[in-house]
Order: sequence, then structure tokens, then C-alpha cells
Amino acid sequence: MAPTLFPQEILDLFISTLVSDASESDLSAALKACALVSKSFSASAQAHLFSTIHLEYDFSNKATFRTVQNLREVLEGNQRLAANVRVFEVYFKNIKWSSITSWYGANVDEVALPSIMDVLARAQSPLSPFKFGSAEGSRRQIGKLNTLGLGGYNGHETAWSLLHSNFQRAWERLIIASPGLSTLRLRTIRQYPLNHIFFYIPQLQRLEMSQYTFNGFQDRLPRLPRRKSLSRIVPPRPRLLELKTDDSITETEMYGPQDTKASREIPNELFGSLEVVECYLVRSWPHVYVDIVSVCAQTIKLLKITSPRYTDMGLPIFDSLDLGTLPALRELVFELRHDVPYCWFRMPSVLDLLERSTPNTIHTLRIDILTDSPASQLQYGLPEFVQHPQTEIFERLDRILSGNSFAALVTLHVRLVWPALTLEIPKHNPTLLPIGVEFEDLMLRLPHTYEKLGVAK
Repeated sequence: MAPTLFPQEILDLFISTLVSDASESDLSAALKACALVSKSFSASAQAHLFSTIHLEYDFSNKATFRTVQNLREVLEGNQRLAANVRVFEVYFKNIKWSSITSWYGANVDEVALPSIMDVLARAQSPLSPFKFGSAEGSRRQIGKLNTLGLGGYNGHETAWSLLHSNFQRAWERLIIASPGLSTLRLRTIRQYPLNHIFFYIPQLQRLEMSQYTFNGFQDRLPRLPRRKSLSRIVPPRPRLLELKTDDSITETEMYGPQDTKASREIPNELFGSLEVVECYLVRSWPHVYVDIVSVCAQTIKLLKITSPRYTDMGLPIFDSLDLGTLPALRELVFELRHDVPYCWFRMPSVLDLLERSTPNTIHTLRIDILTDSPASQLQYGLPEFVQHPQTEIFERLDRILSGNSFAALVTLHVRLVWPALTLEIPKHNPTLLPIGVEFEDLMLRLPHTYEKLGVAK
């Protein structure tokens, strides 16, 4: 075979450009085609294909078991692929199958997955870097893993205690061996040990929790040793910068009583440096976000509050939070999810929070109304309750934002977001933007606010 006319760096750049430009749905097929076209493309295309590994494993399904076994063989046979994995996520279904021996022998969390994680761990460790063939000479490369995810998928609950001990130990080895690990995602999982975060991931910056209760989280808070006597042993604590929770579980009977003083103690050492907090309000855990915001009051820069359709009025974060006590806060986002009338019904709670604020440092305020009403409601144009929202709400908002408490305000967005619509502009209403409709007459509804912002009418 004749040598290529182009340097390998140019071919790698071509693949990287393809990855950045191709749509997500077409990317996998395009990379597979490139890998088959030429050996010059193969290594780079494979590295991008395996940069994200997202496993959804059903313990009752033979096919998913074979998929994991195949992945194990591929990674064990190609160290370069293992070293290029950036995201590794495992989400389980029918976890109770793991407590018995299935028809195909050992369970996947007993052998196959631990083997995969050990391969990844060896690829991450700076103590044992890999060589990648004669073309690269003696050049060594350390693993790039930056994101780990664990839990259940499609609403299926799992628990750390149900996973095989081999899986648990391999997961811990992978965490410890990954110096670049900055994001941890936990979904629908109970009893996850907090010491993983406190002692094993000092570099962690972003923690994402979905359908995960703080009850199990706090019950396993390790007692921190004194630093003076153990300064050479105790590793540095993580400086967590971002916390995101979404769609948290509300069935308190699943976890027992949650609203207790002990379970509401938010550790300063974990949340004290947060700069971004995205919280999804729930009835089952009404106080936890107030506690978190209080802990990171001096550092928080962005606060996003999502109020889902099943949340009742009177949540503590609306009742007691003073935005003026957050000196670093620059951006505040409210996301109201329900049909449009109910979203307007929730607005007084938002206005109460804004009105109670003492002088603050907020530069950007965004209020997004994400309606779950069907798109069929637009058959005859925008409904009346969208075209003519309650006048008193905007009058009160105008009075609040034009006051001294929001002297730092620079940018304001109040939008109606209708996810049920497609990107095609409806023919019956060509003036309507399908997604992210900002009220065109907002300047007329908030005259004093826009006058303060220096925007001409």
C-alpha cells in the first residue's frame, strides 16, 4: 500500500471537523464509514466513536449482556480506545436480577463491567501510561475520562447495595484512577456512598442528580477527620462548582421520613464553593435548596429554579430567600412548567421572591414559561390567555424591577416556550415563533423597567 499523501495530523483534523459539524443522528454512521474507508482514518474515527460510552443494561435481557461482553473484548484489545474514553455511563434496569445467577452464568456487574472499568482505570492512571504503537514512537498518552454516570434508566430505580461487590470495587478503582474526572451524574439511585465524592474526587466540579433524594445522601455523610493531626493523610476536599438536580423522587414512603433536622444538614465542605445551582423544586424535600443556597451564599453566580407541574404553593425557597444576601449572584432564571393558566397562577410566588429582595447584584433575569399544552391549541392562533396575560402581574413586575433593589439589572427575558411545536412556523399564524416566543409588547407592559434599562420604546 502506497504511503498517504497527507500527514496523519491533517487526516485527524478532518475527522475532528466531521465530528463538530455532523448532526448527532448522522455522526455514528459517518464515523463508521470513515473507519472502513482507510486505515489512515480508522484510528481517529474509532477514538471519536468510543469517546462516549453510554450503557443501558437490562439484567433480564440476553442481548444487552452480549453487547457488554463485546465492548469488553474491544477495549481489552485496544488500549488506545480505552485511553480516549471521555464519558462512561452505566444505567441499569431490572436490578433485582443481579441477586440471582442468570441463565448465561455470572451477571454483568460481577465480571464484564468490572473488567471494562479496570481497563479504563489503567488507561487513566498517570502512574502507568500506555504506548500506542510504532507510529507514535515513545509518545505516551494519559486517559481523558472526565464524566461518570451511574443509576437506573427509564424510571427504573436502583440502589448501590444491590450492585455486585466486584462492580462496587471496580467503580471505586476507576474513580480513584481518574485525575481528570470533573462531572458525576447520579440517576434514580439510592444509598450511593458520599465518601466517593468527599475522599476520592477532590477535582470534582459538577454534580448532577436526577431522581435522587438527599435523605440517602446525608445519611451516609462521613465524619471528617481533623486536618491538623491527619494533614498528610486526608486528601483535599472537592471544590464543587455546579450542582444540578432534576425530577427528584417524591414518594417519601420509599425512603422514610425525609424532612428531619439531621438529614437537612448540608455539608459546607461540599457545597460551600458552588457557583451554579439548578434546582428542581419538589414537595418531598422543601427545605434542602434553601439550605444549599445558604451554604454557598458568598459564591453562587447563577441560580435556576424550576417549578414543575405537581409542586404546590408555599415552598420555602420562595418564602424565605433574600436575593440581596447573595453578593455574587449575576443571573436568575425561573422555569415554570405546566399549562399556561397554571404558570400565570405560579407567577405571584415568583414576584413575592423578587419583591422581598433587598438590593442585589443580578444582571440577568429570565422567566421561561414551558407549557405542556398540546400544539393543537394553536389551530386558531394563540389562545386568549397567552395573548392577554394578567395585567396586574406585569404591573407588579414592572414596579419591582424598576426599583432600587434591581439597580444592577441589564438584561430581561420573559418568554413562552411551547415544546410541543415543531420548528416549522404554522401557516395559520406566520407571526408566531414556534419555540421561545418572547412577548413582543414587553416594553409596553414594563415601561418603567425598560426606561431604566435605557431601551427606547
